[in-house]
Amino acid sequence: MASSSDQFKQAIPFHRPEAGIYYVALAIIGGFFLWNIFVSVVVDSFMRIKKQEEVNALITQDQAKWVRTKRYIERFPLISSKKTPKEPWRRYTLKIFDLIMKDSFEYFILGCIIVNVIFMMSSYEGESTKFGVALWAIDIVFVVIYWMEAVLKIIGLGWRQYFRDWWNVFDFLIIIVSVFTIGFSTPGQHHAANGIRLVRVIRVVRLLRRAPVLRALFMTLVYAAPSLLNIGLLLFVVFFIWGIFGMELFGKVVHNDGYGNYIPYDSNDGISNSINFENFGRSLLVLYRIATNDNWGSILLATGAHKDRCPDKKYLTTSSDGAFQYECGHFGLAVAYFVSFSIFGTLVMVNLFIAVILDTYSDNIDFEKRMVKLEPAAQWLSVWKEKDKEENGRIRGRLGIKNFIITLKESPVLVGLMLDALNLRLNIDEDQKESDINYDDVELIKKKSVELYGRVDFVGHSNAADIKVTVTNDHINAILTSRRLRLLCRLIHRGTLKEKLVIFYDEALFAIASLVVGPEFRMLPYATDRYVHISDWWEEEKEETAPTF
Repeated sequence: MASSSDQFKQAIPFHRPEAGIYYVALAIIGGFFLWNIFVSVVVDSFMRIKKQEEVNALITQDQAKWVRTKRYIERFPLISSKKTPKEPWRRYTLKIFDLIMKDSFEYFILGCIIVNVIFMMSSYEGESTKFGVALWAIDIVFVVIYWMEAVLKIIGLGWRQYFRDWWNVFDFLIIIVSVFTIGFSTPGQHHAANGIRLVRVIRVVRLLRRAPVLRALFMTLVYAAPSLLNIGLLLFVVFFIWGIFGMELFGKVVHNDGYGNYIPYDSNDGISNSINFENFGRSLLVLYRIATNDNWGSILLATGAHKDRCPDKKYLTTSSDGAFQYECGHFGLAVAYFVSFSIFGTLVMVNLFIAVILDTYSDNIDFEKRMVKLEPAAQWLSVWKEKDKEENGRIRGRLGIKNFIITLKESPVLVGLMLDALNLRLNIDEDQKESDINYDDVELIKKKSVELYGRVDFVGHSNAADIKVTVTNDHINAILTSRRLRLLCRLIHRGTLKEKLVIFYDEALFAIASLVVGPEFRMLPYATDRYVHISDWWEEEKEETAPTF
C-alpha cells in the first residue's frame, strides 16, 4: 500500500508512506489492545469462577489437595538427617562422610556438571580428529569424576541410605547411561552416541537444589501441572471435534492454492499432499497451524475455492486409493469453520493456559502469606520426627494414632492456632467463668485474655506465651469433636498381629494446615474397612475408656 501510485500504474517504492500509519495503528489497536482485552476477559471469568467456588475452577478437589500437600511438604519436609556410618572401618568412612556432607563438595560437582555441558556444546559437525579425540578424553574424565562421587557417597552413607535419596538414584542412573555411551563411542567418532550422551545434560536439574529462584520457577510449573493437564485434555476434545468436522467438510477438496491453481506436490501453502483434511491425523496438524497462527490464510482460501477459484475439472479425479472423488470447496463453510475454531481453540482455550500461570503465581503470593501463620508447625514437625524414630526405628512418615495425639499435646502453640480456627478457648482458668467477664471493658479483656485464650490478640496469630500452656485431653477433645480436622486413620497390616491404625505425615500436615490457614476441603467418600475418621476413633475411645496418653 505504501508503494501504490495510481490505478493500473506501476508501484513506486514508498510513494505513499502515510499509508503505513494505517497498518501500524491496526497492529497496535487490533493486535495489542483488542487481543489482550479478549485475553483479560477469559482470565477475569476464570478468576471470578474460582472466587465463587473458593477452589481452582480447572482442577478437581483431589488435584487441589495434591498441590496443597506438595506445597506444605516442601515448606515442612520430613527429611531425616544423614546417619554417620557404623562399619568396622568407621575411621575412614567418617572422613568420607564428612567430605561428602560439605557444601564445597556439592558445589564442586555442580561446577563439573556445568563445565561438562559447556564441552558437550563445543562439538560441531566437521570438527577435526584431534578436537574430537580431546572431547572424547574430556568426556571420560567427567564420567570418572561422577563415578568417584557415587562411590564416595555409597561408602560414606551406605547402600541403603544412598539409594533412599531420589537425587542419588537419579544421578546413578545417569552415570550408568554415561558409561554405556563411552563404551559405544570411539575417539573422534562419537557422534553416533550423542543422542544418549545428551541425557547427562539433565544433571543440570541438580542446580534447582541450590538455586532458590530457579527452584521457585520450576515448582510453579509443577504446581500448575494438574490445571495444565486438564486444559490440555479439554483442548484435545476441541481439536477432536473440529478435526472430525474438517474431515467431513473438506476431506474431498481438491489440492489447490486458493487461486485456481492445482498443486500436485507437497506444499505448505493451500491444500496439498501434506496439508489437507483427508484423514484425522492431518486434520489435527492443520488445526495446530490455526491454533498457533501459522499462516493458515492460504488453507482457508484453498478449502473455500469454488467456481473460478477452483482448479480445472480435469483435476477433480478419484483419490489414489479410490475412496472418493475430489471436488471444489465451499467458501462460506470454510470461513465459518476457521473463524469458529480461532475463537474457541485459540482465543479461549489457549489463553486459559495464561490464566493458569497467572493464577498459580497469585496462589504463590497468597500461600506465602498463609505460611507466616503456620510457622508453629515446625515445632510439631520436630516432635513428629522424634516419635517416628521411636516407633519405627527410622523416619517412615507414619505414626500410630496415639503417638499422633501425643505430638499435638507437645505442640501447644499449634494447638492454640487450631482452637482459634474453631473459635474455641485454649486455656480456661478454673476459677474464672466466661460469663464473669465484661467484654465491653477493653482493658480487662486484654488483662484476662492471656489466661482465657493464651494470647493477647483475637485474630489467631501464634504467641510465645502459648508454649507455656499445657495441652490436655479437653483441648484435643474440642478439636476432634468439631469434626473439622478432616483426617483419616489408615488401617495397615490388616488381618495380622501387626494390625493397627496409623496417621501418615503428609495427610496430617494437610489436615492441620487446612484447618489453621484454609481453605478447608470437604471429606470425600472413603472405604470404611480401611479408613477411620479420627473423630470417630476418638468417640469410640471415649466410650470404651477415658483416653490417656
